[in-house]
Amino acid sequence: MMKNIILLFLTLFLTACATQAKYEAKVEQWQGRNINDLIAKWDYPDSSFKAPDGNTVYVYSSQMQYVEPPDEDFIDPMNPYGAPVFVYQVGGNDTITYWCKTFFVVNDKNIIIHWYLRGNNCVSE
Repeated sequence: MMKNIILLFLTLFLTACATQAKYEAKVEQWQGRNINDLIAKWDYPDSSFKAPDGNTVYVYSSQMQYVEPPDEDFIDPMNPYGAPVFVYQVGGNDTITYWCKTFFVVNDKNIIIHWYLRGNNCVSE
């Protein structure tokens, strides 16, 4: 139980430091700049595609998964061998996926003209 409380406070502390507004500010600084400068700093994008308007969209993706620990272990107190035997776990074990996709729209002169985000973890410190 104490481990879960510590984990909760650690998660809240780390989350409080990183915000979407801080990430948006970092992404915003690239608007108006050459895509090759971004690639030199962020490395190659995960994908790109041609938009219907003729611009190219570069996509950077990140994803991580977290498995919640079980809430409670149930022990069989009636073990014939005298020691408690683990029976099963209740609650927890849910997998949470944190992800972010950052899209940079680039014109035919290789200038970033627009950006947008999708996901539940587009954050930065």
